[in-house]
Amino acid sequence: MPDFAARGSRTRSAPAAFGRGVSQVVANPGLLFAPLAFLAAGGFVFGGVAVALVWAGSSLFVVGARSVRGPAGLLDFLATFRDRVLEAPLVVLAGLVVLLAVLLALTAVAAWIRAGVTGALAAVDARTAEDAPLAAFRHPSLGAAFFGSAARLFGSFFALVNLYALVASFVVLLVVAPLVLSFVAMASGRSGLMVAFAVLFAAVVLVSVVLSIAMRVVYLAAGRAIAVEGLDALAATGRAIALVMGSLGRSLTLYFLTVGGALAVGLAFVFPRVVLTFAASFAHAGAVGLFAVTGVFVVLQIAAGLAYDLCVTGSFVALWPAEAAPAPSVDPSAVTAPYVPPAAEPPAP
Repeated sequence: MPDFAARGSRTRSAPAAFGRGVSQVVANPGLLFAPLAFLAAGGFVFGGVAVALVWAGSSLFVVGARSVRGPAGLLDFLATFRDRVLEAPLVVLAGLVVLLAVLLALTAVAAWIRAGVTGALAAVDARTAEDAPLAAFRHPSLGAAFFGSAARLFGSFFALVNLYALVASFVVLLVVAPLVLSFVAMASGRSGLMVAFAVLFAAVVLVSVVLSIAMRVVYLAAGRAIAVEGLDALAATGRAIALVMGSLGRSLTLYFLTVGGALAVGLAFVFPRVVLTFAASFAHAGAVGLFAVTGVFVVLQIAAGLAYDLCVTGSFVALWPAEAAPAPSVDPSAVTAPYVPPAAEPPAP
């Protein structure tokens, strides 16, 4: 029996959607290669950028470490940084352009992978019946479903990822602005303004938590709308808001259920890692042994986290099943009676 709230709502319960999301990933473990490849590429690129930035700005860091002595030294460091930027504006501008290009390239790759993964998960959910066994969730041509969805949905997901990043940047700016202003007020000795900005910062943090939850839920629902209904980014965002508001209780229940699952996955690796680290230390395994134990568990935890993120995506895809295609209408006037040949007349006597 379908586990819908009502026949017209086409919404599964949160536990049912979560179970289907986990089953989709467990039955199709090949999907994990996509986020692992992106993580490796992103780590390589950001590692190179970090090394370049440290090498180029090492002298500035040394100057900053010498000049910053308490709140008043922060203003001196900012003045030194401004002078260094004004001395070589073209170099700074070129570095920013390169960094922007790298970020856009990584965003494009992330959107391409997101499109392929979400489309493949939507295809798995659409072809699997309710209460089906785990083996039924296995897609017979997972690679074709992934690459086909990535090519077809890339543009919409690229716009959606950038829209999500833009809104997230606004939320971060909303949190950082009062914090920076409180530090400036503290450096200038204005205790009244410092207290006011600190109170504003605490209030903004609470608002940002609510906004972050709403953004995450709408983002996942919008990805489902793109993959299942073929909408563009803006239309999918509007559709996602309508879906979430129409099933707010189940959407929030599924979100907090996935948060609890993420904590469980994290703790499942933390405790064994601590125990084995103590065991290696007690056995005098040395620094190499401790590093090996920690490294293995960190890699396994990262892989489990990526797999669980796929489960979360599949859960929100499964929360709102794809609507069945309506039956084609038939014009009664176009229906003709079947041809019946006339009966043969009996011969004349």
